[in-house]
Amino acid sequence: DQNIQDQAVEQWILQKVDGVIFYPANFNACEGILKKLKDANIPVMAGNPPLVGEVNSVMTIDNVEIGRKSAEFIVKALKAKGKVAGTVVFQNLPFLHPNAETREAGFREVLGKYPDIKIIELTGISPEEHFAAFEGAMQAHPEMVAAWGLYSSAVIGMANARKSAGKNNIILVGVDNDRPILAGIAKGEITGSVGYNAYNHAEWTLSNLVNLLNGAQVPGQIIGPIEVIDKGNVAALFKMYYGGKTLDDYMKGKN
Repeated sequence: DQNIQDQAVEQWILQKVDGVIFYPANFNACEGILKKLKDANIPVMAGNPPLVGEVNSVMTIDNVEIGRKSAEFIVKALKAKGKVAGTVVFQNLPFLHPNAETREAGFREVLGKYPDIKIIELTGISPEEHFAAFEGAMQAHPEMVAAWGLYSSAVIGMANARKSAGKNNIILVGVDNDRPILAGIAKGEITGSVGYNAYNHAEWTLSNLVNLLNGAQVPGQIIGPIEVIDKGNVAALFKMYYGGKTLDDYMKGKN
């Protein structure tokens, strides 16, 4: 709720904090509170780019490229099966979110080059909503060849629906690197995903706020790396994402 976020930030301004790390509650309604921070000469490092207002710097990832990499993964898998054709479903959010919009743009950019691909969009928020929507889509479109969930709840719900229906022939690609997603890739319940190291992202966001406070020059936008995750590299990437913990231990319930 943007009003609640505004109230919290106003308290920080009264406390004369040195700096703020900001993730917008509402990407289109945060201009007012960002102006108050600017007027108070409090530097702001954003972890997601607001669509209105000013911040000193944004730590982000290339969400268009995430969409492209997801679609390229599907294209490669379809080519391995013989042809890039058929129905591809993707699961989106039912409201405007810049990460979702840019991921979708990259996804459509790549698949739009293949005239024999038909794209269908579904929406939801919780894994349960995505499960229900994808379950219905598999029944309505038996010709479906691939699917994409553009954030973690979507791909988890879709993976559960795909498993329940026994539709292992459908290529399923996701975004994010939550533990259940990585385990799903290892077990073959998810074909692959595109992820990024959230720990590093958070550390760099804080480090750059400290740099701002120390008077250093910080770029207006800092773009972190992304990784394409598949069965061949999932164990190594799990260790990177989760501080040396292993996927094998997670799947045995040890972490």
